[in-house]
Amino acid sequence: MVIAFLCSTLLAMSAQTSAQTPAPISSPAPAIQQNATVQMDVVRAVGEQRLADGAQVYQMELLYVDVTLDFERKFLEQQMVDLWRKPLDLQVELSTPWAEESALWSVHRQGTVGDTSLVINHSKGMVQRLADSADGRVRFRVRRELLVTHLGALQLSAAWMKFAWATRFEDDLVRGAVPLDRQETTVASAAWSGVAITPPDLGKPTDFYGAIGRYTMELEAQRASQQPLAAAQELLEVRISIRGVGYLNPSLHWNPKFSDGFHPRGAVTEILSDGVVWAGEVLSTHPGAELPAITWSYFDPSGTGHYQTLQTAGNLPPAPLFPQSKLPWIVGGSLLFVLGMFHVLRRRAAPRTALVTAKMAPPTRTAVPHDLIDHLAVHLACRRADIYADDLHQRLVWSGLPVEFAAELHTTVQALVQARYAEQGEAQSQRKLAELTERLRALRT
Repeated sequence: MVIAFLCSTLLAMSAQTSAQTPAPISSPAPAIQQNATVQMDVVRAVGEQRLADGAQVYQMELLYVDVTLDFERKFLEQQMVDLWRKPLDLQVELSTPWAEESALWSVHRQGTVGDTSLVINHSKGMVQRLADSADGRVRFRVRRELLVTHLGALQLSAAWMKFAWATRFEDDLVRGAVPLDRQETTVASAAWSGVAITPPDLGKPTDFYGAIGRYTMELEAQRASQQPLAAAQELLEVRISIRGVGYLNPSLHWNPKFSDGFHPRGAVTEILSDGVVWAGEVLSTHPGAELPAITWSYFDPSGTGHYQTLQTAGNLPPAPLFPQSKLPWIVGGSLLFVLGMFHVLRRRAAPRTALVTAKMAPPTRTAVPHDLIDHLAVHLACRRADIYADDLHQRLVWSGLPVEFAAELHTTVQALVQARYAEQGEAQSQRKLAELTERLRALRT
């Protein structure tokens, strides 16, 4: 009896272990393969181009991997049964082994967010239900975004889907339709393989920074509100946006190349999920001259692959001091004011001595600093635009300011630049700026 008991115990443990082990991918009956299928497609992000098995891709190219679950409507609604006792919209288990980091690729983003719950890779996930079609089938799709990081052969293993179904049911007053011949089946997609190469050296532009995708570029420029005191200089606020489909290295530090006579000041570069933005001030030594065009190159992987060079529509002139629609009113109003003052002076002429005194001793105008940047420019005896240079902290220390105060001033100026041109961070409060200005004025006196 002891031996029989041990044998029965071992058999029970073996059955329990086999129940916990994932079932291998089986070969279901042809009828089931007709009723439920899973398909995997590898798609080039640029142009949404589907790639055949063995296709050629590029290192650092963005790919979409689409997995489509396809069901015959009657089978889905009447024969499929719960795989687990869990509240899910779709009672299936989907496995995508390549949706994890590897030496060949990295998971860039999850992709499209779905509206139907199921189990994906042993946890609850979401897929998107596609629009109903006239062929009597119901389809769901999940998309993942992969970034190719490897050179050479690529291999994406098959996606597989597990579900349960039955053909005979028994009506139960409490449990409803109870399946009598419940079965579990696993179906799989085809695997995909490809080859990753680098973009060609032939025809590579000198300003190619490694961007692979498809992009557009826009430039915005206007005359800055605060202008240098020098008559031969003009300060422009410039913002260059490069957006598109693809991937840009987060460590990219791109600076546009301006022609002679245009010098960037206080610029910041921001890497976005779909591109890069450069924003800053450009000091022009040709007041009134148009801003020159800027170029930026990328590699388009579609077709046989080719380089593209973008050029800003550029050549934007600085914004006029007054909008053209208001200029006639300003000129007309000024003329009426002069005529009115001439009429008043004729009726009420000032004493002769007062007129002579006014001619001999004209009032003098003095420039009074009105904000922190002006006070820093006066303290360092430099132009206002030079305050935004990267060596501000060192120059303030050399000028005799305490190291801690110089660091605080440098940090505040950087925060002003970030809030104004990069649209990041929070603007400094007026109280804080006034406090720093007063401390600087006290140290200078």
